[in-house]
Amino acid sequence: MAVHLTESNGGKTLEVAVSGKLSHSDYEHFVPRFEHLVRQHGTIRVLFEMTDFHGWEAAALWDDVKLDLKHFAAVERLAMVGDQSCEKAMSVGPPASRTGCHRGGVPGHRRRTTPCQGDRRRLRRS
Repeated sequence: MAVHLTESNGGKTLEVAVSGKLSHSDYEHFVPRFEHLVRQHGTIRVLFEMTDFHGWEAAALWDDVKLDLKHFAAVERLAMVGDQSCEKAMSVGPPASRTGCHRGGVPGHRRRTTPCQGDRRRLRRS
């Protein structure tokens, strides 16, 4: 799994680029940085970019559920961008209705969008 984290907008936006399958070790890398930004800013925006994404291993799915429950209100906005149609299914609707390739668990389920390139630039500027 490849996870690349980039802060933008003065640390108010965290860009998470993923490919392959998320593992527990990916969350051990991601969560501390996410929590640091939340402590620093109160709420943050997350851009979750999926390229050739294949979902979550079981332990990573559990890590994701715990992260979602703990920090649900800390995500001001969430944008999910993917290159496959099943990734779109993960980004829309309530969590229980997602039937795409895999569960789309990142914080902020209630604010999902699938932005186009222009929307991505707007997210970074705001």
